[in-house]
Amino acid sequence: MAVVFRKSVGPRDAAWGPVGPSVGQWTCVSRPEATGGLYHKDNEMNEDVFNGSIRKFLKTLGVSAQREIEKAVRQALAEGKLKGNEKFPATGTITLGGIGLSHEIKGEIELE
Repeated sequence: MAVVFRKSVGPRDAAWGPVGPSVGQWTCVSRPEATGGLYHKDNEMNEDVFNGSIRKFLKTLGVSAQREIEKAVRQALAEGKLKGNEKFPATGTITLGGIGLSHEIKGEIELE
């Protein structure tokens, strides 16, 4: 499945989309043969709705994840399981059903 993004390029207003693993590579997909027939006029999406939906999801994810982490750490501190100067490895995974996306982010959370 190809994700196709619409980008205005002036008077022609052609549709453009990424090809290959690198988003930095662009090709015109206003012609179906440019994507092996994967792109059709019916496949266009509303960029504003799409971006707004992603931002709303990520905001909800960030706020709820922060709350849960804070709650778990404060409880562990209250129970004497932590000293308050620890560092924890953290992993977050985003999955998107229907297209098989799974993206993992690794980091570290420090208490001091």
